[in-house]
Amino acid sequence: MSNVQIGSSILQKKAESLLNKLDKQQTKGEKLDFGPVKAIFKDLLGQLKKRETSYEESEIPDKEPEETQDHLWQLFNFAPVGFLAVNSTGFIRQVNTTFARMAGQSIEKLLKMPFIELIHPDDRNVYKSHFNSMKNLSGNEIEIRIRGYNDYVWTILSGHANRIELDSGDYKDSILFTVTDITYKKRIENEQKLLFHRINNFQRAESLGLLASGIAHDFNNILTIIMGNAEMLEIKNKQADLQLFTRGILDATNKAANLIGQMLDYSDEGQVKTEKLDANHLIKNTSAFLRSFVPTTISLSFDLEKSEAGIECDPEQLKKLLINSTINASESIGKEYGKISIKTTTVELGPDKKTDFMIEPESFAGKFLCIEISDSGCGMTKDVKSRIFEPFFTTKLTGRGLGLATTPGIIKRHFGGIAVSSEPGKGTSFRIYFPITQMRQENFPIQFRSDNCLEELDMSGLVMLIDDEEEVRTAGQHILEQLGFRVKAFADGCKAIEHINTTSDSVDIAMVDLTMPKMNGLDFFMELRKLGKELPVLFCSGYTRSALPADVNSNPLVGFIQKPYNLKNLRGEIARLIVRNRN
Repeated sequence: MSNVQIGSSILQKKAESLLNKLDKQQTKGEKLDFGPVKAIFKDLLGQLKKRETSYEESEIPDKEPEETQDHLWQLFNFAPVGFLAVNSTGFIRQVNTTFARMAGQSIEKLLKMPFIELIHPDDRNVYKSHFNSMKNLSGNEIEIRIRGYNDYVWTILSGHANRIELDSGDYKDSILFTVTDITYKKRIENEQKLLFHRINNFQRAESLGLLASGIAHDFNNILTIIMGNAEMLEIKNKQADLQLFTRGILDATNKAANLIGQMLDYSDEGQVKTEKLDANHLIKNTSAFLRSFVPTTISLSFDLEKSEAGIECDPEQLKKLLINSTINASESIGKEYGKISIKTTTVELGPDKKTDFMIEPESFAGKFLCIEISDSGCGMTKDVKSRIFEPFFTTKLTGRGLGLATTPGIIKRHFGGIAVSSEPGKGTSFRIYFPITQMRQENFPIQFRSDNCLEELDMSGLVMLIDDEEEVRTAGQHILEQLGFRVKAFADGCKAIEHINTTSDSVDIAMVDLTMPKMNGLDFFMELRKLGKELPVLFCSGYTRSALPADVNSNPLVGFIQKPYNLKNLRGEIARLIVRNRN
């Protein structure tokens, strides 16, 4: 047996043993060590070259069985990794079947092209840099994407490189690559990153929502005190100069209350008063109002569907979305000439028709109304785009960064979704999706419409006022007495229940704070019902009506008013309770 045959036999046994080991590692999901593979591959190329030289130098070639050579080529071609050799000019000189299958090309075609033509354009500079260093170094590893099947699939691959030490013209100064398809691994990594990002965003939003909700509740209590005292000052003192000052206090308080409302919208606790409406009709009727937020240098156009776009939503919150989006679009254009367009279309979503949502709808099934607000402004980078719904984030020199931050809370309460497209210098497009499918009414708090002649109702009788903050109780008592009621004030629900049990006072209405120590508003309500008292109860809170349980919220003898409240609003809510109690 010749030296070539002995070398081939040894190499064959090594290769078979190694392939068995790699198969077992791959089956167990272990990390594959390709160092020995590269060594055997180099030896394999060397043996093949020696074989060719042996045949060329010998007039009578060794009569080695052809199956030995075929077996070596099979080991090379069907290894679990791709092999290729690239010469110093970058052309592919040799590949195995595994790599050809990865690249979706025939071996013949691959041997005629530069390797860089297979590489994704974004990865070519990385490859060039590493290729130059590989000419002098060994063991380099890079991750690149190469063109896959049918010239449209880009596969993530990991490349290992070693210098081939052969003197042959075809292989001299060539670089050997072993290439592993890690597409599946990359996909899993990306899915994990996306999942982590979503969980992180959810937890951050939840934490900020709780913080915003708590601040809003406490601040609304303070505003109730300011508003109540300012109103009483305005009523009691008719001096014109003092009236001017009190009106300034009340105006500022109302602005502060609106700001707190935005914080509650972000915290997903904003109040929803839903009704069936034609969104196209609402947008058309709001168009003149929206124009007031846009300078004359910017055109505002509307392209609305002619057919009705029936959705269930809170019209005021839809207007708020339109206003915030229009203002944001206008500010992105700035002092330049530009244009904003608002367009509506009916679209059908499904598993195969999803779009790139930043806020996903609760369900992708069925038809949706898409309201698209586009502008020709400065656009956004990916980093800025990823943060636009964060509270207090803004790229403007002025502003609170709360306008767009309120959008996700509003959209989620309407089971909708948001998609945003933007590039620097190419403008931005917000697409807001509302489901057109029928929603169950019980998903929403029951809202009672104003009864007739509420303004003429007599305001008299005894009101039980329960609030743990003395300043809030005092302000509320003054307003109730101004309306014409007698008032019994208590610091907690326990004392109020004790008063009901020990006196014969005929209480007409109980006005109770929702969150208090000892006995909160809900516990007070339940205790009343246990005692058989069908007493109308008006809940008041710095939170919204959504804090009430559904069964309590739907009770006709239950009302709700959000702090801060003024005399007019309080009178209206009490009047509704009186009418329902009489009926």
